[in-house]
Amino acid sequence: MPFGPRCRAAHSCCEIYDGGRGFVKSLIVMDLPRTDSNNKFILEGPMRSKGFVMTLAALLLASIFSHKSQAQVASRGDLKEIAAEAYIFAYPMVVMATAREIMTSVPRSSTTKAPVNSVAKQRVIPNENSNQIYPETDTLASLAWLDLSQEPIVLSFPNAGQRFISFSLISAWGEVFAAPGSRTLGNQKRDVVITGPGFKGTLPPTMQRIVAPTNSVWMVGRTQVNGAGDYDRVYGYQDKFKATPLSYFNKKTAPPLPVTFNIDVDHRTPILEQVDNLDARVFFATFAAELKQNPPAQTDGKIISKMAALGIFPDKEFDYDRLPASVREALNSGYFAGQEKFASFQRGTPNLRVVNGWGHPILAGRYGTNYQARALMTKLGLATSAPQDLALAQALVDGRGERLNGSFKYVLKFPKGTTPPVKGFWSLSLYNTRKFFAANSANKFAIHSRDELVKNPDGSIEIYIQSISPGKKLESNWLPSPTGEDFSLVTRFYWPKPSVLDGSWKMPSLEKVPEFKNLSDNLY
Repeated sequence: MPFGPRCRAAHSCCEIYDGGRGFVKSLIVMDLPRTDSNNKFILEGPMRSKGFVMTLAALLLASIFSHKSQAQVASRGDLKEIAAEAYIFAYPMVVMATAREIMTSVPRSSTTKAPVNSVAKQRVIPNENSNQIYPETDTLASLAWLDLSQEPIVLSFPNAGQRFISFSLISAWGEVFAAPGSRTLGNQKRDVVITGPGFKGTLPPTMQRIVAPTNSVWMVGRTQVNGAGDYDRVYGYQDKFKATPLSYFNKKTAPPLPVTFNIDVDHRTPILEQVDNLDARVFFATFAAELKQNPPAQTDGKIISKMAALGIFPDKEFDYDRLPASVREALNSGYFAGQEKFASFQRGTPNLRVVNGWGHPILAGRYGTNYQARALMTKLGLATSAPQDLALAQALVDGRGERLNGSFKYVLKFPKGTTPPVKGFWSLSLYNTRKFFAANSANKFAIHSRDELVKNPDGSIEIYIQSISPGKKLESNWLPSPTGEDFSLVTRFYWPKPSVLDGSWKMPSLEKVPEFKNLSDNLY
């Protein structure tokens, strides 16, 4: 998930970070979350605006289609390929729209769902009964879907003390465009206002500003939790954190919750499965509807111009039934071709730098025009943070390339002084093939840097991944594996140092422990 002052010429007004003295009153967010040498929040986010997209679309269409009708384009026989490309381009936005509908179609906030502009607060660390894929044991989440189409939203952060916090702001395209938190803003109390791409109003001069590239924003907040005994202190922080429409900020009355919501939403079927079950008509209609409120980036101009041949425009209604039969056929056949193209992409080791059996995402959080990598990371459900806040490494095989399985014992050894280099903390979690925690007798699903890990006489630390206890004295270093079943490991680096991100520090390989039952086993 890798990401002075920065100001793009496309923006005539861009207030910048004032060296070491602090923040100016307004921040225009342009690229990935970036920091200076002191890890202070600078300027982030992609350049997206509805006005820009409409102008870009008009110019592209004028140049490309001024002498060619849509029917003439269709006669070239490339509509199916365009539809296949459009499927992969659109996939993250359709997933995000589906997730938003599922997570906001509720009457009140809960631990995982909340109405629009309200905050859901995770209250317990997940266990083997959790249906969340790749659950974390290091943080408790605060989740919110923000609608910026009507007015800005103010995020009010209480003082976090020494606790690590990170609040990823994710666009409707599934890309992290800002990450207020410990690394970028520090832990002191502050208010940050999030505005949509078309906002033209005035803001309180004391607030820091982040410009969102889309009107729909998913906020994934993480607050460090040090085990169940730390719950009450984390709850105190979560309950003081607020997301408030600007017009209600500092008012005694709370904004009203939505009066109605969709009671027919399927809350049982997993989000990705629901998206996979859509037909071409609904898939592209959903995408086109989202596109009107959530403009593409400047770099998306090429594919936006192509999609015009399919009747999909950033500023027009999409009417599948009124399209020419050849276009409808192309949308249907291209939809399946896009799925197959995406599946073929996934069958290798795409978007991964593999070292010592550990896969590190090459792109995460932001993807430019690598739409396949963006779709892949959306499907994996891992890229909900900027890599400077949370980097990941996953292992499915040992150091010899053999699949990890609970029938064997493994050792992960960190020589003295070589544990993961982080400014926050790190953890190692184990998952079954369904991406859930694997049930075990010790009810233990992760090793944490806060644990009192036993050191060898030479100062090295060995972590034992196996189905049976390595002995009472070493159980602090034990991560239980499922007997006879394949599994995977995920290392999380919270606020990693640069050596993690640039690959100069490497995770050690997993060593399979040989076991001999008798002398003859030693001879062959």
